[in-house]
Amino acid sequence: MVGLIEGQISSFVVLVIFFAVIYYSIRRSMSGKLPSLRRLPAVDAIDEALGRAVEMGKTVLFTHGTGTLESSGSAGSLAAIATLPYVARRCAQMELQLFLPTGSHTAYNVLAEVMRQSYLLEGKPELYNPNNVIYLSSVSRAYSAGVMSTLMTQNVGAAIMLGSYHHACL
Repeated sequence: MVGLIEGQISSFVVLVIFFAVIYYSIRRSMSGKLPSLRRLPAVDAIDEALGRAVEMGKTVLFTHGTGTLESSGSAGSLAAIATLPYVARRCAQMELQLFLPTGSHTAYNVLAEVMRQSYLLEGKPELYNPNNVIYLSSVSRAYSAGVMSTLMTQNVGAAIMLGSYHHACL
């Protein structure tokens, strides 16, 4: 083929196939045939845990692990923080008090703002308490002890623990 560098033909074929699949998917979605998405069992488990906390009249704890936003554990922390809006909105709907302990100074403001926005979107900004976002420690063992202390002192009925924990066991 003219214009292709020797050894790059397979890459070109893969690129053409990729664009063909994208084009087909776009045309199919424009015709109204969207793929069905199944609900994740983990989301059902979160809803069940929050419902149980409501029944018991207890609070909820959400933690993103010992990873920070600028370390090797950032993928787990970002995945956990991506689930926080759902959890915070459900807590606002159910009028549950949500605690967010963190050991990351960079995640602190992100967590506080995500929580504030979630309560605001649910129309219940008065339920947002900035004191519920708790900075514990960047040292993983101290962070683990702080989370355990929060579990004990805040009457937690549901603990949602996502993210990376490395050697810290909770």
